[in-house]
Amino acid sequence: MTKQSSPEDPATHLDGTFRDAFPSWIDLRAHLSRLASYPEYDERRALHQLLMADIAARLPGADHGQWVLSSSLSLPARVEATWQWPDGHPERPGIPASHVLARPAFDIDLSPAPRPPGANPHEDAARPATEENEGVTSPGESFAGLAHQVFAGIATPGRVTAMIASPSAGPAAPPGPVSQLASMRTVVAEGARTGRPGLGGLVRYTSDLITLPNDQVMGLVHAVPVHPGTGRVGDDPIALEMDLKAAEKVVFLGAPQKPRGSILGVDVPGFTAPRLPLNPDENLFADKACLLMAAPRTAREAPTTPWHRYKDLFDLYYLTQATPLNAGRLHDAVTNNWNFARMDRDGLPTPYRVYGDRTRPGDRHTIDEPDIDWATACRTLQDRHPALRAYPPFHGMIDTINTLLATLPSTDRGSSWHPHDGWTRAALPADVVDGETRPVRSQSPSRPALVSAESPPMVRRPPGSSPGAQQPPPAPAR
Repeated sequence: MTKQSSPEDPATHLDGTFRDAFPSWIDLRAHLSRLASYPEYDERRALHQLLMADIAARLPGADHGQWVLSSSLSLPARVEATWQWPDGHPERPGIPASHVLARPAFDIDLSPAPRPPGANPHEDAARPATEENEGVTSPGESFAGLAHQVFAGIATPGRVTAMIASPSAGPAAPPGPVSQLASMRTVVAEGARTGRPGLGGLVRYTSDLITLPNDQVMGLVHAVPVHPGTGRVGDDPIALEMDLKAAEKVVFLGAPQKPRGSILGVDVPGFTAPRLPLNPDENLFADKACLLMAAPRTAREAPTTPWHRYKDLFDLYYLTQATPLNAGRLHDAVTNNWNFARMDRDGLPTPYRVYGDRTRPGDRHTIDEPDIDWATACRTLQDRHPALRAYPPFHGMIDTINTLLATLPSTDRGSSWHPHDGWTRAALPADVVDGETRPVRSQSPSRPALVSAESPPMVRRPPGSSPGAQQPPPAPAR
């Protein structure tokens, strides 16, 4: 018989063995410190993953697949536990390579799983299935209002800000770090006193919420460690960013994808990390490839710089090394990508290039681009994050991505990408969408051709035309 979780925190993803193993916050940190002792994956990263997994598990309907995870936190969850970096990398005992080598992510992006036609796309996911909440939602209610309810069920609400973009005054800038939202002392004191319990009572959660003009809700969740039973503060608070988007704002083809791994890279006794559905690998790849080719934008209607896009290049390369991208699904995700409409583009450039990279051929869209030193920027990011030092330099990553995209149009739709062999006809693993196994007949591999300016162009969609099926409406930049 499974021992029940702490009465202070009756969450179902925790059982009684969690508090037996970790009577205090100090005991939990000592456990994480012993396991996560590597430059690429340290205690700070493990702690953030554990807290984000704890928060995600508390979403209403999380254990029934009602939320889709789409942020870079999902990268390790897309990879088989047995996967190894193709060119070899020192093993880190106790930590899967999928976590060691993924770019560190300290925020979580979620949206309700798609609903059948005619149904309210966020009603079931946003409302806990309890009698006292019957009738809280209605088909006409805004997603922002529902998202606020979700946050209130996880973390005690603090400051609430509505950002309103004004054409005359310019875009509104989001609040800064936690120290600018309120004094650290207030966050700690209020969190310890009124925050909702987490991790079996070892932390208390509060949140500051920002409602964006596109109806997206961003929450800065503060996890305040406490001494169970007394409520006394046990450590410095930890800030976590959590974005909730309406289902119609996260556009992908087909159904959500089942995870292959966990979002948590360490073993924590008594804790079961949620296995949330993912937006498909191919859609994540296509979205990032499209966003990288044009001027950076933000869903927060705030000024931005190209800096925040450098990280996406590493994510793209990770996907080419760790996930069995399917040619047919990737072709559709690229050809029908919703980003093209707002970018005034009809396809990806051939050969593939990123915004501001003057080392590769451009076209009419790139005449006014600034000259951005991507090679230096990528080296800087690699210096900051040890996990990224196993990646090749900028031009090596671009060459791999270009080879994949340049050979995609002439590749059989049933092929999958292999980091050494290119597009092959090997069978895909049994984790395809809808929970169905759809093996592909094995044929001889088709190795990628050398990439040049004469490589076959990506199949493009003429401006204003339809590829056949009705296209989803353009969504704001994420």
